[in-house]
Amino acid sequence: MADAALHRVAVYDAGSGEAVRMLGGQGAAPGLFRAPFGLAVAEGCLIVSESVGARVQVRTLHGLTPTLALTPTLALTLNLTLTLTLT
Repeated sequence: MADAALHRVAVYDAGSGEAVRMLGGQGAAPGLFRAPFGLAVAEGCLIVSESVGARVQVRTLHGLTPTLALTPTLALTLNLTLTLTLT
């Protein structure tokens, strides 16, 4: 669950509904968040979009190491289009 007020992502056990762990915290560094609001899981990755940070972070589910932080400015500079397809 994205928790924009506390700048973190909460992970809950699907069976019990209990909190398993919290990811992130407030900040601009990779692995930290500035008001996360959108989450997706695809291809073994957690994708987190931020409203205040204006970026998308992609982290692996194994160890949750930050793998990519994409801002609109960086995307334009590199001429990238971010497309996410979930099946």
